[in-house]
Amino acid sequence: MDKQFCVYILASKRNGTLYLGVTSQLATRVWQHKSKVVEGFSAKYGVDKLVYYEAHGCAETAIVRE
Repeated sequence: MDKQFCVYILASKRNGTLYLGVTSQLATRVWQHKSKVVEGFSAKYGVDKLVYYEAHGCAETAIVRE
């Protein structure tokens, strides 16, 4: 199976702060945001609700879409 890259959007709450990212492991990355494993923007602003994602066949197209 080929690796897929996802562009994803997280939100803090309805009409709140948004965060855009690219990852090849969506479930793991969302867990990291929810658990605040990595200090940074998403931990600071409470951005941990997955509201959208789309899959791409290669990293380059995902990054361009981001």
